Amino acid sequence: MSKRILFFILFSWLASAAFPAFAQQKTDMVYTFRFVPRKDMFYVPWNDNGKELARLLECIESNKPDIVEGRLPLYVDGYCNSGKSERASLAIAGTRSNRVKSELITRKGLRENNFITRNHASKGDFVTVRIILPKEKVPVIAEDTHPGYEEEKEQSHRENDKATETIQDTEGAKVSTGQENQPESVLSASSTTLGLSLRANLLRWATLTPDLGIEWHINPSWG
Repeated sequence: MSKRILFFILFSWLASAAFPAFAQQKTDMVYTFRFVPRKDMFYVPWNDNGKELARLLECIESNKPDIVEGRLPLYVDGYCNSGKSERASLAIAGTRSNRVKSELITRKGLRENNFITRNHASKGDFVTVRIILPKEKVPVIAEDTHPGYEEEKEQSHRENDKATETIQDTEGAKVSTGQENQPESVLSASSTTLGLSLRANLLRWATLTPDLGIEWHINPSWG
């Protein structure tokens, strides 16, 4: 009986010691920076890179002591699949990773040993920076980056494109019917209904040479 009690006490102590380690959940925070295909320059204002950089700098500032002392490394992964060869793509990906790291070193005083860097000749033209944070240190997601934000942004782009196409179609219809270059006064003074209509050229009235006419419409095309 004493052995069972001793085993139970030992098991309970080990469980209580290990529980905090299992209870501490961690979350990956990933920040993505886009690059122009076949280019290695880091354009901060381009393609929402500025917003993403601001979020990353805020996260670094909140966890800077742990990052500087090596407890929270920054995982940098560079990607490129637009090079002329795999070797060229890897070289571009490496340069891109260095550009992003240089930006963080300059702005936040980090060092090279604060990063763990890997480069890949695949997937696309971007660089990701990943920080593994304890759940309680995860920053609040901004309103413009909530889940579903990308889908909403794409929908907005599609609606803008559709509106642009509608405007272009309307302008094209005006050109094809010859209405684009006609004075608005002439267009507004004419009638398209069947029967009799009164016509006047307001431009001639403005030059003190008034005229007035009556038109009988046989059909919508002839009068």
